[in-house]
Amino acid sequence: MLRFLILLVALLPAAEADSNADRGEALRQAALAGDLAQLRALLDGGTPVDTKPPRHGQTPLLFAAQRGHVDIVKLLLDRGADVNARESFFLSTPLTAALDDGHRALARMLLERGAKDAGDALISAVEHGDIDLALAALATRRVAPL
Repeated sequence: MLRFLILLVALLPAAEADSNADRGEALRQAALAGDLAQLRALLDGGTPVDTKPPRHGQTPLLFAAQRGHVDIVKLLLDRGADVNARESFFLSTPLTAALDDGHRALARMLLERGAKDAGDALISAVEHGDIDLALAALATRRVAPL
């Protein structure tokens, strides 16, 4: 019986880590799908907003920005998500993901919330004739002079 209890106590941290990993994956999937109710329930249930990302570091915020889910992005930022988290494969951030998929209004919001890739936003603004995005990028004062 004592051996069983020792084994059980030894396995508890691993089981908790698996549970957190599963909740993190559920959070990423809810962000990707635009499921605001599920995302809110997971966050309210204690899943960290910047839960440990998978191998390449894709965060829920990156997935939501990529898909243009404005309400999801707002909630994640309000809960403290790292607006400048960079995944390690393509080196994308939420801002560059939003820009790559044409979500320029969302990109403006990310700039207003502290995104640092203003140079990428300015290039996209020029390419698409988006004056508002250009002004938002310039307002950050994070664009290198020519």
